[in-house]
This record gives sequence, structure tokens and C-alpha cells, in this order.
Amino acid sequence: MTALTKSHTGADRLADRPNPHAHAADPGRMKQQTTLRDVIDLYLEHARGYYRTREAINLRATLGRLRRAYGGVPAGQFRALRLQAWREDLIAEGLSRGYINRACAHVRRCYKWAVSLELVEPDALESLRAVEGLKRGRCGAIERPPVEPVTPELVIATLPWLTPTVRDIVEVLRLTGARTGEIRLMRTADIQTDGVVWIYRPSKHKTAHHGRPRAIPLDEQCQEILLPRLTPFVPERYVFESRDGRPYAESSIRNAVAKACKRAGLPHWHPHQIRHRVLTEARAAGVGLDEIRALAGHAHISTSELYARADETKAIDAMRALRRSGG
Repeated sequence: MTALTKSHTGADRLADRPNPHAHAADPGRMKQQTTLRDVIDLYLEHARGYYRTREAINLRATLGRLRRAYGGVPAGQFRALRLQAWREDLIAEGLSRGYINRACAHVRRCYKWAVSLELVEPDALESLRAVEGLKRGRCGAIERPPVEPVTPELVIATLPWLTPTVRDIVEVLRLTGARTGEIRLMRTADIQTDGVVWIYRPSKHKTAHHGRPRAIPLDEQCQEILLPRLTPFVPERYVFESRDGRPYAESSIRNAVAKACKRAGLPHWHPHQIRHRVLTEARAAGVGLDEIRALAGHAHISTSELYARADETKAIDAMRALRRSGG
């Protein structure tokens, strides 16, 4: 079933709910009876099937806050002033400006979806869009410091305190600069091993919904770590399996690193900081921005084979430059 079909099914269920105050043929009256809780519940159901990344989890976290605070309010009556009042509540909770702006963007995205299914009137969305994002230094929200790269020395000092599987995950992250979500979902079938440099093509990745391919080069150092895990060859098996045969959860990897740091008496760091370090080192090594883009998987490019191959070459060049510089 497609995401659109799921969405319309949700709208039909909302329309079919018993309503003692309105006739089913009166869509205007139905919209008046639709609460914010109804809209959020249906949107989150849609999001679970639509998004292949952590975005559905992020939406559930932010919109869940709104649901608890304003769930009983008619959806059409949640407008600019109420959004600003909720935003002030988030500031009072001590949440960062960046988080609050993302939360408000999630609300507008939810309403855009609801308008497309005629669950709320368009003017409610326009009212929410009139609320500008919080500006740095012009609001009471805290500023969260930017994520700093973790030092290679700290990562290496942590490795002996990790379990073998998490240690290998961290090593591959350190060697590739890939996202944690990409490496944890690595399957044997996703790795092309017929070249000097292997190519890992994640079946799921952050920008897959744009139709853009992702190619992560795996050089000899990566291959040395991965090869024992690829034997025997089972195409659909995850390279880094947990005890139940499923891929490691990102939270499990983060928690394992945090516990290892605590046991070793080392400063805390998290896996995403490795990616920052790799990309920073690549720039310091003189790697061009286009090659860094290919290595990181950031750019919005065509789905054609020509562009896919060009990106593989640039990513491999970036990795080789990193190795020459000692990265």
C-alpha cells in the first residue's frame, strides 16, 4: 500500500467516526469537530510508512509534546498565537533554539499534510506559516553548542573497552566517515567486492527519498575488518548483527560508547562526532568540496548511472587523500 493510500485511509477513518453533533455529509462541520490530537495521530501513522529514516521518530517526539499540551483543541483553532504560546513553553523547559525551530517546522509540515487531505482549512496552515523562526540572540532559548569532532586519540583509547561488534562498527565509521545508520544497516548483498576498493551501496539512507544513489568506498583497512564478517556469504544477513539477528539500534551503539568511556575514565563522545572528524580532516588534507560532498553523501544529484559512477570515483579519491594524510 502506498503512503498516499495510507493517508486517505486515515482521512476516511476520521470522517467515519461517529459525530452526534454533525451530519456526515457536512465536511465543514466535520472539520470543526476534528481535534489536534486526531490530526497528529493520523499524520504520525502516515509518517511511519512514509519515512525510511529516523524522521518518523523525530516527528513522534516533537508532535507528541504538542499533542499532550493541545490535543483537545479543535485543529482549525490551533493557529499562530497558540503556536507561539507553545513555543514559549518549550523555551521555559530549557530546550534549545534549534530544537524549537525544528519542532515548529514539524507542526507546519503536519498541517500541510492535513490540508492536502482537507482535514483542516488552508487558512490554519497560513496562520502557522506566519510565525517566523526564533533568531539567535533575540529570544530566551538557549543555544546548543555545535557538535565538535572527536579526536582520533580519544576514539582509539575507547576501542579496547567496546564489545567486538561495536568496536568494528566504530572502526568502520572512523575509516569511512559514513553515518551510523548507514553502517549499522550494512548487508552482505549491499557490498560490491570486485574491485581494489569495495563499494557499499546502502539500500536505505538519509537522502534515498530524493532518488539519489549513495556509494561508500571501503578500502583495504575497511576490508580487513569486514572480511571475517562476510564469511559464509549470506546475501541478506546484516554484517553487524545483534544477538537476536537484527541490526544494532543507533541508541545501542551510542549507549555502548558512553558506557565504555565511563568504564575507561575517558571524556564522553558519541559516534556522530567521528563523521565530523573525518570530514574535517578531509578538508584539512586539501580534498575538494565536491569530493567531500561525494564522500559524505550530502549533494542532491541525478539518479542516472553517469552521476552515480562519478560520485563513486570522487568518494574513492577523497578516501585515498585521507589515507595519504594519515587519516
